[in-house]
Amino acid sequence: FSPKKFTAAIGVHNLIVIETEEALLICNRKNSQDVKSIVDSLKINDRKELL
Repeated sequence: FSPKKFTAAIGVHNLIVIETEEALLICNRKNSQDVKSIVDSLKINDRKELL
């Protein structure tokens, strides 16, 4: 779901979708533990506006 634009998905299952004003994250629920590595990378690269 995106309040700013039409979004359509076909044939996808078990996804986590997180949208903020600055970013969009889509991942399979099986990979949800990998979100921490993205957060760590954003911190290392000083991209705090995306957190």
